Amino acid sequence: MLATDEWDVSYSGYCRTQDRLSQGGLDIALTIQHELSMEIGTIPADNRVITFTGLYHNSATGAIDMLTFWRTEADAEMLVSLLSKKRPNLKAAFRTTKLAQESYVWGTNNLIVGFNGQVIDRALKAIADLQGKPVQLIPEAKMALELALHAAI
Repeated sequence: MLATDEWDVSYSGYCRTQDRLSQGGLDIALTIQHELSMEIGTIPADNRVITFTGLYHNSATGAIDMLTFWRTEADAEMLVSLLSKKRPNLKAAFRTTKLAQESYVWGTNNLIVGFNGQVIDRALKAIADLQGKPVQLIPEAKMALELALHAAI
């Protein structure tokens, strides 16, 4: 999860020419893989096992977001190594100290937790207690998280 003001559970992006198939179609799995690389880095994962979970209409921007769930082989240590120059306390949110290719994610806070609804709820409550205010998830992140947790069952 990452945050500037509101928390998000994903990375996002746009389909590019490099994501097109030779027949003219679009390979969404390539878009997802390329965006992950731009915003976080390269992690071991098979893009053939991305699960489509739904669509979300962002009423503020008019965008239609494709929601997916991608089980990767990355553990917490690997994710931290892509986001931080030194090992942070994983019991709290930590700042990004390594700069990704895409500047959009620079200066965000990160939270790495087990992929379990109760664990996520406890972690968000702990952050809210530290901040003295409720944690805000952007609406599409909340929907993506709910659908991914359901798909992972």
